[in-house]
Amino acid sequence: MKIIVDTNRLFSALLTPFGKIADLLINPKYNFEKYCCHYTMVELFKYHNKIIEISKQPPEDIGQIMYGFLNKITFINESQLTTTHKTQAYELTKDVDEKDMPFVALTLAIPESLLWTGDKKLISGLKNKDFQRCISTEDLFTTLNM
Repeated sequence: MKIIVDTNRLFSALLTPFGKIADLLINPKYNFEKYCCHYTMVELFKYHNKIIEISKQPPEDIGQIMYGFLNKITFINESQLTTTHKTQAYELTKDVDEKDMPFVALTLAIPESLLWTGDKKLISGLKNKDFQRCISTEDLFTTLNM
């Protein structure tokens, strides 16, 4: 199984490092390929202090947890995505949230992949445009535990 990990899933995992999302990302019993956009790393470091503040975890612990997550994910530079995938993704996200365009483009670029996001507005907007390649945390958890 190939999963595109939206930035919000990583933020959630860092804020609750012993929760279900973190477990899905780091536990080797959940064997699936994880991909993410390169820009996510920029976002994680940009909000590093806020993550520490909200999670109430010591900075060194957050650093180690973040390293553990990032080490399990293949990061794809958005510049490697084709113009076709970027254009299709833009059309799908332009009236929902254009900031999610790279994740949708990456999902389009990787055959049989699913976009794992907690953004209900994005999921709804994509489904309204017949894009069915999203998966929720609960559905991912259920699928991997079968």
